[in-house]
Amino acid sequence: MSISIHGFKWFWQFFSALLKKYWTQTLLLCFTGVFQLVFDICLPFVYELIFDRAINQKDSHFLFVLLSILIVAFLIYSFAGISQDYLSSLIGAKVLRDIRLKMLHHLQNLTMRFFAETESGEVLSNFTQDLADIERVITIDIPVSFYNVLLFLSSALLLFVVEWRLALVTWIALPIGSLSSQLFGSKATQASYQRKQDEAKVISLVQETINAQAVIRNFRLQDFILGRFRQQLDILLTSSLRSNFISFLLGRFSLLNIVFIQVLIVVFGAFLAIEGNLTVGSLVGFISLLFNVNIAADALAQQLPNIIKANSSMLRLQELFTTHPMIVDHLQAVWLSIPQQEIALKNVSFSYSGQETTLHNINLTIKIGQSVAFVGPSGSGKSTILNLLTRLYEPDQGAILIDKYDIREVTQASLQSHTGIVFQDSFLFNTTIRENILLGNPDAADADIEAAAEAAEIHHTILSLPQGYDTIVGDRGGKLSGGQRQRIAIARALLRNPAILLLDEATASLDPQTEAAINTTINRLAIGRTLISVTHRLVSAIASDCIFVLDRGRLVEQGSHQELLQREGLYYRLWKTQAHLSIN
Repeated sequence: MSISIHGFKWFWQFFSALLKKYWTQTLLLCFTGVFQLVFDICLPFVYELIFDRAINQKDSHFLFVLLSILIVAFLIYSFAGISQDYLSSLIGAKVLRDIRLKMLHHLQNLTMRFFAETESGEVLSNFTQDLADIERVITIDIPVSFYNVLLFLSSALLLFVVEWRLALVTWIALPIGSLSSQLFGSKATQASYQRKQDEAKVISLVQETINAQAVIRNFRLQDFILGRFRQQLDILLTSSLRSNFISFLLGRFSLLNIVFIQVLIVVFGAFLAIEGNLTVGSLVGFISLLFNVNIAADALAQQLPNIIKANSSMLRLQELFTTHPMIVDHLQAVWLSIPQQEIALKNVSFSYSGQETTLHNINLTIKIGQSVAFVGPSGSGKSTILNLLTRLYEPDQGAILIDKYDIREVTQASLQSHTGIVFQDSFLFNTTIRENILLGNPDAADADIEAAAEAAEIHHTILSLPQGYDTIVGDRGGKLSGGQRQRIAIARALLRNPAILLLDEATASLDPQTEAAINTTINRLAIGRTLISVTHRLVSAIASDCIFVLDRGRLVEQGSHQELLQREGLYYRLWKTQAHLSIN
């Protein structure tokens, strides 16, 4: 049971911290539960009084008083129950909202390495299936289970007040039901956890299939994808069967134990009543209390599978929340002012996997105000340079300096405030053009947005659209052309008015005419800024003040376009190859 206890211990600490925010509603929830508990406990004794005094002594006045009190108490009991349902739903909804916010906040603080090593389906499963299971536990199972535990214990103890012999028989038989938890509890948690993992893999496959529709259709991979999906579904079928069956066994054994105790008590109680050692009212009262015990035990048995599923979800959330960001600001981190001198890489080495080195001992200097480009064959480490400059990753060895400051010693916010980046596949959010550009600087005015669009030479195109700046761009900007998406991405980067403009294959997916037009725009925008671009198309690097040539993670050449051609090294060979391909 160690897995189960560990998961609930962590979640209770996490949950109780959130619950403190809503202590007034929680207090009211407890009050409604206490009143219902008192009513359920007192009801068997009212039954005993009705049978042994009111009916036996034919006391109609006493019966009327009892029934009047019972009716009023029942009305309050009903109102308390409805209030409990509302309060538990309210608290659950608020806590789930806080958990979702904490999850997304935590995800945004994690480094790129986490997202590179984690399947997106795992994260999506945390937000969907795992939270759905936890929501049920918070809104239903925890309040109901807490109530039923109190009802079970109080009713089971009060059995001794009514008839100690029957109570003794009951308490001897009760531990039999706990054997199923001891036998199957840990196995049920492990099986449910594995099922959650398999469900996440299914979600990942579905998401991958949706994102890869163009490749699947063009290469006729439907049968291949369906085969992979069928295999994963078969794995999920096995884990689901095992998880459900073990959970049902837990509930089944608990239910059988309840029925066994009921039969046992009826037999013993009947013998005691026949022999005159127990009144009819006492027997009815005892059976009513036992009914409370059985109801509570049955409810706990029915909720056990849900609690086990939620426990697995809690363990998966614990894995997420205990994953700490690897890149954080130091306590002594300083605010980086606008760069004035240079950007330098000193003996920088880096590996994504920790095994195969991506960059080897890179040393280079970029003067502020320069326009530079990184070129080289695919996989040479060009984009990795940008990842390190923007601190999405950190060097394994060496340092990156801006004006003599190691970027690990400055705040990430200050570093990002001076940089703007345009990617090859510039992600646009499924909202308006205005809001997509505004993301570069949320405090910007409409005039600033339009000025940035003018600078990116997309303003007039936007105005020609039916909704203008309020045009919805679609999923990932799918309603716009590639050139339009790139220019909007450039406008978004410019809105920040960055001192350093970074371009990661920004024109690689465009046709030559659009690429040439955007390159002209970029070269104009580079004036007064430091422009750092990564490109495999050397024609985009011609105007750069300095070109850095990478090969297999090493800096092999640097210089202007003409200087590199005169050396007849790797750059010269790449230029000749691309020129030959363009002629053909």
